[in-house]
Amino acid sequence: MSESRVITVNAYIQVLDEEFECHCDLRKKTTLLPQLRRECENEFRRLDELSTKAESANDAHTTKHLRDIKQSATYVDIKENLAAAEGILLQQKSAKKGFWN
Repeated sequence: MSESRVITVNAYIQVLDEEFECHCDLRKKTTLLPQLRRECENEFRRLDELSTKAESANDAHTTKHLRDIKQSATYVDIKENLAAAEGILLQQKSAKKGFWN
């Protein structure tokens, strides 16, 4: 962690010969839903790309672990919570619109 309270994490996946980097800014208190949705979709897309590469490399071990991630409770919870947050936001917007009309 840097003095600015930013954590940087690097992960190298040998079988894919790729390095991934993630920055977490602990100074931020809230994240806007559209930004959170974009970040989640980017990570979901990366997971799909990694799965494709692992399958192309005939790496059953990595393919299994990536499949396990997609089937994990955490992955499912993230998708469900994101959808729920979007539904709540739509309800709030609809309620505000109805209030002012």
